[in-house]
Order: sequence, then structure tokens, then C-alpha cells
Amino acid sequence: MKPVITAAILFWVGFSAELAWPQTVVRGSLILPLVMAILFWFRDARGIFLAGSCLLIDWVARPTSVPLTAVIVPLLAPVILARAPDSETRRFSRRPGPTIPFALHLPLLTLVGLAIQQISEFSGGDGLSLFGQLAQIPRSMAGPLLTAVPVSAALSLVVILADELGLRHSSRAGRN
Repeated sequence: MKPVITAAILFWVGFSAELAWPQTVVRGSLILPLVMAILFWFRDARGIFLAGSCLLIDWVARPTSVPLTAVIVPLLAPVILARAPDSETRRFSRRPGPTIPFALHLPLLTLVGLAIQQISEFSGGDGLSLFGQLAQIPRSMAGPLLTAVPVSAALSLVVILADELGLRHSSRAGRN
């Protein structure tokens, strides 16, 4: 229960910072890395539920046309988390074929979440076609990426360090 309360407090701090300073902190640049860190910290259904709830709270507080981020990220999370190795697996086994380093999983999932969020923020009433709107996504992501990538990289290193030092309790402890 303590990790859930800690994750909720961290989300609330990031959410409050984004709401308090909308001119300084771009939407999603703090919340999405924190939500992805929650996913990678818990690595189970509890983390997916908590992350989805956090994204849903963000959508309720600042609605867009469709809550794509609150829907797609929790659906995408089991695919990413199934491929994310535990510290023991990462240390002693090798997977065949090319793999993405574990330290990049969280920043890459944050990048996907930011892209989904930018797609959901586009409105059809500005006279641009779908392709014109999709062409604007890289330009509109520059602001959130400047904050989100370093924050998600730091949180990824915290999760890896907690795994290596034994500070994160595995949900599978005692089940083996």
C-alpha cells in the first residue's frame, strides 16, 4: 500500500505543477514520465490500473476531444512490460535477436504517449486536412520533449537502480 500512496503523491505533485504553471510546463511533460515510471515500478495490473487512473484524471481535468492517451497507454503497457526483463533476467539471460536496452523502454514509451497526446489534442475545425495535422505533430512535440525526455531518463535510471539495490519489491516475491 505504501508504494501506491507514494506513486499517487508523486503524480499529484507533477499534476499540480503542470496545472499551476501552464505557460512554463507544457502539458504532459511531467505527468507522462511519472505515469510511465509508475508502470515500470509496479510491472503488474496494479501499476496499469494506477497509471490508467492517473491519465484519466488528467483527461477529466483538462479534456481533449478523445482520451486517446488514457486508453491506448494502458492497453500498450502489457506488451511493453511483458518484454521488460526483471533485474535477474536482465543480468543472466540473453534474448535472441536485437533488443532495445531496458533503460530506453521508459523514455520510448513516454515518447509514444506524447505522440498520442498530441494527436488527441488536434481539432478538426482549423481547416487543415488529416495529413496537414499529422505533419504538425513533430513541431508541436518539441516543447514537451525538452522536459519529458530528461525526466523519463532520470526516472528510468531510478527504477533500474532500485532493482539493482533491491529497493523495489517484486510482485513475484514469495511465489517462486
